[in-house]
Amino acid sequence: MSHSNFSKQSMLFFSVLVLLLSSCSKDDAVGPDYVGSWSSTTTESGLSIRENMTFTKDGVTQLSQMSIPTTNLWMDIIKATATLSVTGSTMTITYTGIGMTSDINGSITVMYPVGSSDFQTYLTVNGFTPSYISKYSVSGNKLTIMTDNNGDGLYTGTDETKVYTKQ
Repeated sequence: MSHSNFSKQSMLFFSVLVLLLSSCSKDDAVGPDYVGSWSSTTTESGLSIRENMTFTKDGVTQLSQMSIPTTNLWMDIIKATATLSVTGSTMTITYTGIGMTSDINGSITVMYPVGSSDFQTYLTVNGFTPSYISKYSVSGNKLTIMTDNNGDGLYTGTDETKVYTKQ
């Protein structure tokens, strides 16, 4: 093999290697379609509630807020953190911490971790189960989460299907 052929083959090999490595790193940078911050606002009897969901590949933070009409500000009312496991279009969410507003400013002052008595009390008071399963889909800037809260196998009950907008 001549020196010239060896150099051409080496250059070709290294070019292909660089191309493969750069394409792999781009693929690794792309996360699941649900990753990011999402928000949904509902208004009932003049009271607006905003639910903010921030998903990572393996976790989620949920922050519920209430509008204060006289100030046009949002007051935090409940916050929860959870682990997240996703298989196909199914999410399993397991709470790891929960906290509620405990002052007039509406800030979450204390988060109670899983295992504490306050954690269990807050789950019960707010009607949460320690873990739940939801179906999800993403279309454009919309995330739809469906949870069978009443166990009937459908997603037609109150608050069983929620649509969030990407922030």
